Amino acid sequence: MIDLKFAEEYRYPSAHEIVSVPIRIRPPGSLPFEQRAVLDTGAAVSRFDKSILRRAGITDITAGQPMKTITADNTEYQCYVHLIEIEFMGHVMTIPAAFCDDWDKVQNLLGMRGFFEQMLAAFDHARRKFYFAI
Repeated sequence: MIDLKFAEEYRYPSAHEIVSVPIRIRPPGSLPFEQRAVLDTGAAVSRFDKSILRRAGITDITAGQPMKTITADNTEYQCYVHLIEIEFMGHVMTIPAAFCDDWDKVQNLLGMRGFFEQMLAAFDHARRKFYFAI
């Protein structure tokens, strides 16, 4: 048997909704700004709406690492991955985040690569709790 020890928890309002958490994006040389992002264990990489690029300190979307992404409806898109610094529940971390010029008003997602890799995490969806230790 494995004994898991979690340092913190986040309560979310409804078991019938996606789990959206508050984060801060911390651009280099600028003030942090608030966003919400969905905890998505099915996403390989985090993704963010292109509307935050400039505020995140990214002036050229194509300067990131190119990456093909296939969405749930099997549509393929060209994305660009940039490293961004975020603050999640008081913990600062640098994560790779995909931005796509073809996506408008997408929901921010926190995915496996970079984000969930940095923590021990568990959902107790019946009690609407997300437990984590970084």
